Amino acid sequence: MALTRKIFLSILFVLCLPIISWGQGGMLDKSVSLPFKNASYTQVLDFIREQTQANLIYNNRHFSERKTLRFPKKELALRQVLELVCQDAGLEFQIEGNDILLKKKVPPVLYTISGKITDKESGEELIGASVFIEGANKGAVTDQYGFYSLTLPEGRYQLTVSYLGYKTQKSSLQLTENKLHSIELILDKVELQEVVVTSDKEEIDANVKSTQMGALELNQSTVQKMPALFGESDIIKAVQLLPGVSSSTEGASGLVVRGGSNDQNLILMDNTPIYSVSHVMNLFSVFNTDILKNAQLYKGSIPSKYGGRLSSVLDVQLKDGNTKKTTVSGGIGSVSSRLTLEVPLVKNKSSMLFSARRTYLDLLVRSMPNQPFVSNTLYFYDMNFKAHYKINNRDKLTVSGYLGRDQVGWQDLFGNSWGNTAASLQWTHVFNLKLISNLTLYSTNFNNHYSINLVEPLGYLQKYDVRDFGGKYDMSYYMSPNHRLDFGFEFIHHRYAQGNMVSTEDPINIKAKQLDPVYGLEMAGYVSWEQKVSPSLSLNYGFRLSRFEHVGKGKLFIYDKDEVVSPETNEDNITDTVFYAGGDRIHAYQGIEPRLSARWLWNDHLSLKVSFNRTIQYNHRLSTANTLTPTDMWTPVNKYIKPQEADLYAIGLFGNFMGNQLESSVELYYKKMRNLIDYKPFANQLLNDHLETEILSGEGKAYGVELLVKRKMGKITGWLSYTFSNSTRQINGINNNQSYPSSFDRKHDFTSLFSFNLSKWLVFSANWVYASGVAYTFPVGKYVKDGFIVPYYTERNKYRLPPTHRLDMSVTFYRRMTPEKKNESSFSFSVYNAYAQKNPYAYVFRQKAGNPNETEAVQLYLFTVVPSFTYNFKF
Repeated sequence: MALTRKIFLSILFVLCLPIISWGQGGMLDKSVSLPFKNASYTQVLDFIREQTQANLIYNNRHFSERKTLRFPKKELALRQVLELVCQDAGLEFQIEGNDILLKKKVPPVLYTISGKITDKESGEELIGASVFIEGANKGAVTDQYGFYSLTLPEGRYQLTVSYLGYKTQKSSLQLTENKLHSIELILDKVELQEVVVTSDKEEIDANVKSTQMGALELNQSTVQKMPALFGESDIIKAVQLLPGVSSSTEGASGLVVRGGSNDQNLILMDNTPIYSVSHVMNLFSVFNTDILKNAQLYKGSIPSKYGGRLSSVLDVQLKDGNTKKTTVSGGIGSVSSRLTLEVPLVKNKSSMLFSARRTYLDLLVRSMPNQPFVSNTLYFYDMNFKAHYKINNRDKLTVSGYLGRDQVGWQDLFGNSWGNTAASLQWTHVFNLKLISNLTLYSTNFNNHYSINLVEPLGYLQKYDVRDFGGKYDMSYYMSPNHRLDFGFEFIHHRYAQGNMVSTEDPINIKAKQLDPVYGLEMAGYVSWEQKVSPSLSLNYGFRLSRFEHVGKGKLFIYDKDEVVSPETNEDNITDTVFYAGGDRIHAYQGIEPRLSARWLWNDHLSLKVSFNRTIQYNHRLSTANTLTPTDMWTPVNKYIKPQEADLYAIGLFGNFMGNQLESSVELYYKKMRNLIDYKPFANQLLNDHLETEILSGEGKAYGVELLVKRKMGKITGWLSYTFSNSTRQINGINNNQSYPSSFDRKHDFTSLFSFNLSKWLVFSANWVYASGVAYTFPVGKYVKDGFIVPYYTERNKYRLPPTHRLDMSVTFYRRMTPEKKNESSFSFSVYNAYAQKNPYAYVFRQKAGNPNETEAVQLYLFTVVPSFTYNFKF
């Protein structure tokens, strides 16, 4: 009988349960007519109690009487009203019978998952890989060490990892504690570097969703697809094809970014500054594409961790080396060859990489009999070395080095030799799943020697040199899912050897002279916060505090004028000299560099970004002429020569279309520069230890619009870019103190670059570029001095060189590695300037041979059609 009663009660409870649930659901779905659009919490809760007869239980301290609630309409369900009340007050509601309990939300238990994304075949860390969490709509992008970190509530998640040229990998993960979760990706060789198009949910769309603007990224595969001059692709040539970036003239290797000059760019090789990036005749740069891992260009909203230059940062990271197996790769080209060796020292933990390049133009010309230029010198070589050791899952040590040298000579009349050496030691340490650090110690040196022997007894050799010893400590703290903190400090010791000169013929005619080195200490600390304020609004804000000290051993000239850098000052104004011992502080400058960027996300495919940057540069490069070799000289600031400063404002619209196959952007910028310097007319440039009397100072302005459409997926990849820009200078004492176009000013710049995968073994690439001519100063008259006709110039940069344009093409045949074939190779045929356009490099003005009283302008150009081939191999 008792059992029968229990069964009856159970059945009755089950039958009543839907009724109870319906009663609770019915109460929440009951319509509430609100007599107000705005009301205090107390007014709203009292009204609910009266209309629904529900028993509301809450604590008054959870509500502020000063705040009011806004309702979208007057007729809402009770559930909607309660959700609005709780959402604004940080509460949640719970129904118990006829009681509605409003209580504080219990924060979810959060755990952190972090790790590194690497290449399964080589062990290389992948920079910029996307890590996406399905369902949570959260993701991250790996940093320059391949590291990512995500903080999520406890639960089961689907993890999707993707990277350009690699197979997308998915995995399930139960998150019940903090986890170190590293992932190896497999190279998608079958698709010939063609990325399989994935859905929007599977990718982190950095172009639209990041706060960064004015930033562009290039990897090895993108650079290698481009048509190459003399058969070798080059990262600097690739960057010059991006919007807002150009070269000063045809064939130049430097970068001109948003109206700046080509000395205002911080170029890093594995975190080490490189002062000169050009090789012989600017045909190549110091970066060997075979060992390129990733390159990031910042031309707007420069992160606070970077400083010391005014216009841009190009951060180039090189490969670490294969930790899985020994590989040999390289290429044999029409004018140069290269070889790279990667050897595991301890499998999966340590490796060594060595790479070398050399041109053999000098060998080719010397082999030609009875030629007037057999005694010419024209070659370069460079070498890279890198080794790393993964001590454990938290620590990694890396040693790297670079040595490069160029030789250019014309018989015995002219010679130029220059080169860079660099070495660095890096220690990367993961403190925990949220905190990672990197310590870099480095040395970098650039030296330049050139000799002139046009008149035999007056030949001389001149040398310049700049050397830095530096250290930098960077830390990244992933504080929460919506907040990341970056901070660190930097220290650099500068030594500028500003020249010495010795006679190459007769020391009686040319007296030896040497200037004392100039020393400086540069220090900086920075902090940067990246914060997701709301689903639509994200901010990145911070600052960099920098200081430069001009220190002894050295001397300081005292002048009888308050403003030393002026048209009226010369060495006759020197009244005294003060000498300082080693380590004494002669003069110091310091400044704060605020950095701010914001992004407003309209939807998953469209965003608006704004940014403000202030940058300070504590050295200047003085240009002597438009030459194909680096004859310029670096000099630091002192009491009279002030630091360069720039303020950059930018706004941009960023959008992605066709399932993220197309990236697009429109950016507008305005830049104001201060304390720019230039030589006075007829300045004494040769071994001058009082340069402040030979230079002038002023301001610069630049503004422009940049458009970019980029396709990064599918059989056809590439981009279209257009830049309209205006860059001016106003230097006191030049051009009657009136503003004039800068020497790097180009009004219009258009670039198109396409790579077409015709099949799995054949790729066709082409690019076409058009650029307005740069501003130029032509003579408007002439006068006779010592029997020679000397051109007479008036307005600075009043005229322009003709526009430049060219078409480059290449075809590459691939032989792919298979399980049966353990090697791969490719053969590339390239044509630079396919329709033989004679793009002007410069003009020279000379007396006519038949009539010395007349002056003629002669256009100089570098190349017409340049065909080349390269055979690449890897095994």
